[in-house]
Amino acid sequence: MTDEPVRTLKCVLVGDAAVGKTSLIVSYTTNGYPQNYVPTAFDNYSVVVRVDKKPIRLQLCDTAGQSSFDTLRPLSYPDADVFVIVYSVVDPQSFAEISAHWLPEINRGNPVAQVLLVGTQVDLRWQTSKDTVSTAKGRQLASQIGAEFFECSALTQHNLKQVWVLKYVRLSHPCCTRRKADNQISTSTSAHLKN
Repeated sequence: MTDEPVRTLKCVLVGDAAVGKTSLIVSYTTNGYPQNYVPTAFDNYSVVVRVDKKPIRLQLCDTAGQSSFDTLRPLSYPDADVFVIVYSVVDPQSFAEISAHWLPEINRGNPVAQVLLVGTQVDLRWQTSKDTVSTAKGRQLASQIGAEFFECSALTQHNLKQVWVLKYVRLSHPCCTRRKADNQISTSTSAHLKN
């Protein structure tokens, strides 16, 4: 009996510093939550999931959001299957940076990979008096850029595993693993988002 071949999907997480990229990965892969914030340079995680009874290895690449890594971060982009653009729902600036910084950067590095837009820290949305990014606003941007969308909490694991698996079921289908080069993400549409 031969071992079943394992398909690999490389997923690169991008977004501003401290929006919860590492927590998202650690919570998903270990069922734990990192207690201390340690800025990431570049870390790789791997987990095997079963989609339609077939194994898929998720290679999760955690990138640094600091501008000092702007020249190094794109080195991980060319062979990415999926970009996970992460923002914090309690940090509107991290949402604004999606159009200003992250979309142009990933389009330059890999214009055909699929995109997931992920709002993190939803457990904090109702605990703050500051402006937050609404679910409707996140969905609107995702629709405009042709991305899948979800919100989650790494701390409470709300929507974490179920949605990750659902997204990878969709993305693992052979006809859906790449977006067409002529269907690149537009970075000009986000200026017209409604609040």
